[in-house]
Amino acid sequence: MKLFFTILIIIFGNVAQSKSDDQSFKTYEGTYYHGFEQSYFILDNGKEKWWLIDQSWNLNRRLQTTENRKVKIKFRGTLSKPGKFGHMGMYTRQVLVKELISFELEPSQ
Repeated sequence: MKLFFTILIIIFGNVAQSKSDDQSFKTYEGTYYHGFEQSYFILDNGKEKWWLIDQSWNLNRRLQTTENRKVKIKFRGTLSKPGKFGHMGMYTRQVLVKELISFELEPSQ
């Protein structure tokens, strides 16, 4: 029985991995806004807010706070197709951070 579950875990893990590998990774640079019920990103020279999810775990580990913060970041990740994302579906796209390249915390106001 243990063997059966181990095989299932391996199979489903490979399927999930192959789906994520199909996505094209791009480099993004801009400002990340982090705080209570907000986690969004705006490209440099952009206007559209994208819901941001940190799958690299580096961004959240560096912030270690729930207070509102503004951070200049550069990362590799994937951008969703248009839809409704984030807190109450307020964002038209979602960007997943896979690899954090640079991080510069702007001073608190």
